[in-house]
Amino acid sequence: LNSGKFREAIISFELAQRSDPNDYRGFFFEAVAQGQLDEVSRALTALDLAIRKAPQETELYVHRGNLRLRQKDYALAVDDFSQV
Repeated sequence: LNSGKFREAIISFELAQRSDPNDYRGFFFEAVAQGQLDEVSRALTALDLAIRKAPQETELYVHRGNLRLRQKDYALAVDDFSQV
């Protein structure tokens, strides 16, 4: 992810998800990589899964809110930022 190899990173994060499906971080980092590739709908799907697994992690809502801003979905973005 840090080296900018986002597609390769997504594969690694998908493996991590299969290895430990209850760990939200694999879904979160997949969302970050998908967002970097401008795959916003896929990033949102991954963040939704991460939030279901760890609803107390405020960083997830910040990222999802930012993605929703990119889609000009302001009402849902405000909802996410309100969670923080």
